[in-house]
Amino acid sequence: MAKLTRQKARKEYECCKCKSAISKGEIYQKITEMYSKPKIVCNNCVISRSELTGSEYLSWLYDLQDTFRFYSSDEVDELIGYLEEQKSELEEKLYNIPEQFQDCEPASILQERIDGLDEAISQLEQLDFNENEDGEEPSEEEIQGLLEEAEEILSAIM
Repeated sequence: MAKLTRQKARKEYECCKCKSAISKGEIYQKITEMYSKPKIVCNNCVISRSELTGSEYLSWLYDLQDTFRFYSSDEVDELIGYLEEQKSELEEKLYNIPEQFQDCEPASILQERIDGLDEAISQLEQLDFNENEDGEEPSEEEIQGLLEEAEEILSAIM
């Protein structure tokens, strides 16, 4: 887990994101992770939550949750594809853990994440954007409600 601090510059720095100069006396943000060089970021640059985690999975998930937007049922299908791809990567990682370590914490974390993705995929697949029982197309309000439900499903993944 990274630590984010705001400090006053005691010397000149360069922002690692936009490469702008940080003058002496200016406030800057410092991201410190264990065993790595701190990242210096100016106040104009936004730090996303995916930059504050050391977990590859959480970084992927936070980026997805922060950037993915739903405009139609096509995006829901696209999201299902992303989730299935990530699920297969996690299953491969779990499969590659030696048998004697299958009961340890990293393996159980992988299994929980796989189960969470699987649950989200099944919930997203249950969203019905097709004709209703009367053979009518869903209204704009119904579609918007389904898209909001898809956003809630995405934000609930952990």
